[in-house]
Amino acid sequence: MKHSASFLLRVGLAFSFLYAAISAFMEPSLWIGFIPPWIGESLPTTTALHAFSIVEIIVAIWLLWGKRTFWAAGASVVLLVCIIIPNMGSFPIIFRDITMLFSALALAQLHK
Repeated sequence: MKHSASFLLRVGLAFSFLYAAISAFMEPSLWIGFIPPWIGESLPTTTALHAFSIVEIIVAIWLLWGKRTFWAAGASVVLLVCIIIPNMGSFPIIFRDITMLFSALALAQLHK
């Protein structure tokens, strides 16, 4: 039972990270607004968006790989906190990220 719950959580998180990352490369204008303005002071926002997308892809692959899942879940938590905290003003959109955050925390608990 633990194995199937872990698999379902890993696939769900990976799907969300992959979708967002691929979409950000294909339609950056839809995602650029989620990059905090203070990042644009030291790095072009499109570069920051693409770098974040690459990290999302790496974490998604790690989740699907299924090795060291506790750490993959931890990386997911960090990514989601980096999305949620600066974008609390967009709560009607990021409320889904809070659900993902709790899914990542549940996955970490399964592999503790």
